Amino acid sequence: MNNSCEVINLSDVREKRVADLADGYLRLANEIQDYMCRVNLSGREFRVLNAVIRLTYGWGRKEDWITNSQISDLTEDPVTGDRIESNHVGATLRNLAERNVINLGGGHKRKIGVNKEVSEWNLRKRGKSQLSQKRDEKIIPKTVMNNPENGTELSRKRDTPKTKDNITKNNTPISPSKPVKSAVKKPAKQELDYSDIPSWLPVQLVVDFASHRESIKSPLSQNALNLIISKLAKFKAAGHNPAECLEDSIMNGWKGVFEPKGNSGRQVLSMGGSDTSWINDMGDML
Repeated sequence: MNNSCEVINLSDVREKRVADLADGYLRLANEIQDYMCRVNLSGREFRVLNAVIRLTYGWGRKEDWITNSQISDLTEDPVTGDRIESNHVGATLRNLAERNVINLGGGHKRKIGVNKEVSEWNLRKRGKSQLSQKRDEKIIPKTVMNNPENGTELSRKRDTPKTKDNITKNNTPISPSKPVKSAVKKPAKQELDYSDIPSWLPVQLVVDFASHRESIKSPLSQNALNLIISKLAKFKAAGHNPAECLEDSIMNGWKGVFEPKGNSGRQVLSMGGSDTSWINDMGDML
């Protein structure tokens, strides 16, 4: 049996394209472009930020109604088909908003745009803060003596007064010491198990929600995570999108998940049947 494979040269498959101003261009302030060179972004954050600029300034607008799927489509590789998934787009937008690089509206409908106040951009990635100096550092007081012979000043440490408590048999004074407090061990951080996440709920979105709970000083336990997934399953059975319910909790800083009431939930535009009202809705969004 002859095992052979065909080698495809991607340079032959990729369509040759040349950028030309005749095909369109965008007006962008030089200050924004300068700060884009300075800000420290990941590869995903850089691609999402450029997609936001293309979907706003590319249409002559400073901000616009933009969906995660629009950004995802703009990041697709025309040859391999690789793209940033919509749930990852949402998490990346929140990271950029936390660093004040973009303005991200809240609620079910939101406008997205680049923050023109570039001085507010957090150019560095978030990291753990380090203490530059030790706390409760004690400084031993000193006394100063003048030396009349050479006109210089001499300093010495203040002597500790001798008492019964700090004098040993050989008359060597010992410095008083504070009682040592017994160290209380903090419980180890519980690692969450994401292996039982149902297929209809993106695992990365659940991880983002767990990180959100830690950021508001209310970390998730495994039992709490299981209860939240059970509530999302009930929302799904009632006709709601559980992923959107979880995204709303992250965007609004909620600890739990809540079922949309009435018409407050996100509406999915249907493009089938005789109902053509979705055409007008799409025209308002673009």
